[in-house]
Amino acid sequence: MAVVASYPAPSDARLIGRERELVACELLLGRAGRGGGVLLLRGSAGIGKTSLLDAARARAETLGFRLLGTAGVEAESAFPFAALQPLLLPVVDTDLGLPGHLRRALLAALGLVDAAIPGVETVGLAVLGLLSGLATESAPLCVVVDDVHWLDAASAVVLRFVARRLGTDPIVLLAAGREGGWAADGGLPELRLAPLDRAAAEALLVARAPRLPSALRLRVLAEADGNPLGLVELSGSIDTARPARSALSEVLPLTDRLEAAFAGRTAPLSAATRTVLLIAALAPTATLAEVLAAASTLAGSPIGLAALDAAVGERLVDIEGRQIRFSHPLVRSGVVHAAPVSVRRSAHQALASAVQDQRRRLYHRAEASVGYDDELADELAAAAESALRHGSPAAAVLALDQAVTLTSLGPARGRRLVRAARLSFELGQADEVRRFLAQTDDVALARADRATARRLALAVDNPDTADPRPAWELIGLADEAIAAADHDGALELLGFAATQIAWGKPWEEVGRAIVATAERVPVTRTDLRVISILAQVLPVDAYAEVAARLARLDDEQLTDPAAQQLIGFVAVFIADYARAARLLDRAERQLREDARLALLAQVLTFRGITAFSSGQWQLAEQILDEAERLVQETVQAGWANRIRYVRAAIAGMCGDERRHQEIIDELVVAYRRTLSSHRDNHFSFVRGITATMLGRHDDALALLNTLFEPDDPTYDRRTCYDALFYLADSAAAKDRAVDVERALDVLKATVPEPWPPALQSAVDYARAVTADEAQAAARLEAALAGPAGARAFDRARLQLAYGRWLRRRHQQLKARERLRDARDAFDKLGNEPFAALARAELRAAGETSPVRPDAAWDLLSPQEAQIARLVAEGLSNKQIGERLFLSHRTVASHLYRIFPKLGITSRAQLAGAVASE
Repeated sequence: MAVVASYPAPSDARLIGRERELVACELLLGRAGRGGGVLLLRGSAGIGKTSLLDAARARAETLGFRLLGTAGVEAESAFPFAALQPLLLPVVDTDLGLPGHLRRALLAALGLVDAAIPGVETVGLAVLGLLSGLATESAPLCVVVDDVHWLDAASAVVLRFVARRLGTDPIVLLAAGREGGWAADGGLPELRLAPLDRAAAEALLVARAPRLPSALRLRVLAEADGNPLGLVELSGSIDTARPARSALSEVLPLTDRLEAAFAGRTAPLSAATRTVLLIAALAPTATLAEVLAAASTLAGSPIGLAALDAAVGERLVDIEGRQIRFSHPLVRSGVVHAAPVSVRRSAHQALASAVQDQRRRLYHRAEASVGYDDELADELAAAAESALRHGSPAAAVLALDQAVTLTSLGPARGRRLVRAARLSFELGQADEVRRFLAQTDDVALARADRATARRLALAVDNPDTADPRPAWELIGLADEAIAAADHDGALELLGFAATQIAWGKPWEEVGRAIVATAERVPVTRTDLRVISILAQVLPVDAYAEVAARLARLDDEQLTDPAAQQLIGFVAVFIADYARAARLLDRAERQLREDARLALLAQVLTFRGITAFSSGQWQLAEQILDEAERLVQETVQAGWANRIRYVRAAIAGMCGDERRHQEIIDELVVAYRRTLSSHRDNHFSFVRGITATMLGRHDDALALLNTLFEPDDPTYDRRTCYDALFYLADSAAAKDRAVDVERALDVLKATVPEPWPPALQSAVDYARAVTADEAQAAARLEAALAGPAGARAFDRARLQLAYGRWLRRRHQQLKARERLRDARDAFDKLGNEPFAALARAELRAAGETSPVRPDAAWDLLSPQEAQIARLVAEGLSNKQIGERLFLSHRTVASHLYRIFPKLGITSRAQLAGAVASE
């Protein structure tokens, strides 16, 4: 949002230089009657955002908002859902009709029931439902989240999940934090808080410290550098009679000076008051009773509530309910840093005996420990596993990190380091993976841990995919695992190596070694992991074997969505798109119900690939639209690149060359930035098929021919499945059948027969469209009777080619019949570009082709089309919201826009519209 406002008179330190941001907040708050919004305020520490949010709270109250608030606390970042507790405990008992499983998840996350937490995304859906139910148009809701950079990981995921879905609900979320962190992946509106300009800074300083000597005023202006909090606090900390004793005398970063300034304000307080403040700073969510009990233990004598009076009077803290709230995070950190290390350890020891929460008690015991303590380390490791069972991998990593420091040198220390590295890898924290792995250098790792550590190192360092040595190393480690009867470990290593081959360079010798090693693992021939390795490494050569093993799978092996996902991926690799769609659809339904967003994003990506390869380009766009949102939300850069790749192909094939090139440029940058493994043939393929669709056949042939050159770096037999169709089209257009003949010669020499149906379909098509006059009709008929005839997209392309061939030979009646079939099939697939080609050929054959009857569907966004289909299935707005992770109000808002676009007025009519689409 763009906000233009003049600065006010320098009467309020909170508003100087901040009026434009406050106006932005007010505009956002004012939108809530028509729908909610999100605003993330960013700035460096102490830039003034805390007082800004205080001002935003005040304005929200005047506008009639109901307020809920929380803040990230550095000392609490180790505890899952710590930030959600103060936000939701005041309202969690409100009966809003949440479904039972969501209410149980919410209560478990808040620690109100002892139950496993199904996952942070499920908790996010529960929080969204709770907030959506609380907010009304007459009493909108304002949620304020401060210090988002210190949120515990679970709360951060939940609040980001909610923030992305506040579309039409009368809810406003105002958040503030430092650069990076909570929304660094983008997707949320931000307002960056710049420093005050010179004039505003001087005005603020004169207003707050009018008697400050000129020389000191210039020093404060220079040191604060436009930071309003720095201007106020540094000027207030100066003893003008003895300026050398002020915080300005220290050569420190601004935040450290401010901490010193805040800590200096505690110096005149009594020892009892300082003790209470230290305890409160180390345990920000402890109750008042717990703080006073720990403070009394630390002091060795009883300390009562009166000890806080002076701190409250100095506006260092406030008492809110049963808790102590510091006026600014730097007050808290200043109090902690001012205390000697030995006193801090004693304070943690006192807290360990006072707090009731078992997790926090364990944390304080660990912080109080000196040296190795294997017994406590074992407790922390057990707590990490408990956190995993409760859906909090980030908390598990933090517990393991503490356990490592307390574990004496030996195998247990190495095991915990590798375990922490593995969980960090699953969380996408590459720097943490490297940090934990670096600590294993001085530890003798067990064989399995050494193998896992090496696999993780290869994964985060993303070795050059042109170098096969890392893959050979993984095969060697797998051999060691087999010798040690660690069959699961061996298959995990080989599976990772197979993925590197599948998405990197197709090293054939390495691939065959991977398969040979996997076949030595004593598991059943229907083991899903082995089948996956076969399909990824040898999708063409091992097609018959993979297909045979898939046929022997029983239903029990495919009940879990992870298994359905894995075999769905296998089916995509061998181009069995019908099987892939069935399995991925089943996995999608279960993953939606379980709210497993990361895995759902991967399934949707492959489902989009399946739809694209089956000619359902409109459906592919709809699926990939949601997949892209989810991979961004779950921070999966590699999957984001795969989505870009397919969308680049769709854009080019739909004639949007500008968008096609934009996505290709994004991909090039993304591959360089993330060092993701990829294949050069991906670019040749999407550029080549785009050139074919745009009629630039010479360019297409130059690009696509390289995919069929065994000595070319882009050569890959699997890519030939789809590329051959477009190579044939361009070859036919330029009367260069020799290009197809050369490609077929390569396939004959390199692909064992019988060929997979998908490849045979492409070969039949290529032979038919480039055949000479005497053979064309027979080959087209034969192709329609072969594998292509059973695949809707391939059959429609053959009908189009057949109709075009008949028309050019002036057999108009027969041509129209073929072209009508092609047009109708493309319309049913939702493939507008090919449908347009069929209509153009029909016009040339003398028949006017009507506009698609369901063309109105093109006006719907991908999400609107998805919602429309779910309504047609009979789902209510709440049920649709649960499935798509939206609030019911957002679903209703989409329907409000869908109805006029389709020319209907009811849900019943929508069902009919979907049926005819």
